[in-house]
Amino acid sequence: LKETIHGNHDTPVARTALAKLLIEEGQNEQALDHLQAAAAGDLDDPDSRFRIAELLAANGRTKDAADQLTQVVELDPLNGEAHFRLAELLEHPDDFDRAKLLLEIAIDLLPEDSRPVFKLARLLDRGEKTDREGNFIRDPDHGAARRHYEQTLHLSPKHGPALLRVGSMLGEDGNIRATRRHYELAAKARGTAGEAYLRLARLSRTEEKQDEAKKFLSLSAAREGTKAKALLERAEILLEQDKTKAAEKDLLDSLEAFEEDERQFRKNSKIAAENSNFARARHRLEKADEARRSKAPVLWLLAKIKAASGKDDGAIRLLDKASAASPAFAPA
Repeated sequence: LKETIHGNHDTPVARTALAKLLIEEGQNEQALDHLQAAAAGDLDDPDSRFRIAELLAANGRTKDAADQLTQVVELDPLNGEAHFRLAELLEHPDDFDRAKLLLEIAIDLLPEDSRPVFKLARLLDRGEKTDREGNFIRDPDHGAARRHYEQTLHLSPKHGPALLRVGSMLGEDGNIRATRRHYELAAKARGTAGEAYLRLARLSRTEEKQDEAKKFLSLSAAREGTKAKALLERAEILLEQDKTKAAEKDLLDSLEAFEEDERQFRKNSKIAAENSNFARARHRLEKADEARRSKAPVLWLLAKIKAASGKDDGAIRLLDKASAASPAFAPA
């Protein structure tokens, strides 16, 4: 392929094929160069621009990626995939209306595709936008969001995130049986098992089925993303059952997991900010702050264990840490 490109047969097809091989080898920068050259040689080729956008986004250059996709939309207004991919990159509150319009067009152009429907549901559910003065506001439309979540499930019945959100909404309606059914389905879906087991455990706890809840929490603790919360909630049950030693171990492991979550979210926030993706940076920073605050109840329970064993000085130090992690945490 390199000989072909350097010879007299430099074509977009050859450069695109070479870029694919370079991507597989992890040579993204070289692949990007070839894809950009391929796109320059064939401005009507959306596949090259899609791959360029993917590489740019993967390297944090979301604005440049959006520019590539904007060109595809302008060249081919009936390309539903381009509309959807562009909307995915528009994370800033200033872009709310534009992203909404792009998704609505994508839904019309891709009527059997659940992705733009779910993305629009999430956009409406969060409602993050700016007002006329440019101030950040949250103005969610939960009713419209719910309709789109339900349409997502009509198109893709095993869509884990949609199952979780619809299940939560059904719970708010008081339909616990339907909520449980949705969570059970989400537990079988890819990527949502941890959160689904965590929510099933909480339902079991409200029904005072503590042993069942512990089983769900053990399953949740084995998944990335929910380990810290699951260990904390399992420790709470163990303390109720006077299993202090096992509870203390879970609490220490939970504390470590929350600290790792906080570090990772802050790192990702910094990377996003360095690439001028301030909306993503803010989201990651909010997640980091949530992980920090979540350490407070862990430290409080550890302090109670210390105090119960007569180690008041250790308990006070832990309570100080709990207050520092979350000044609004009343028990500490």
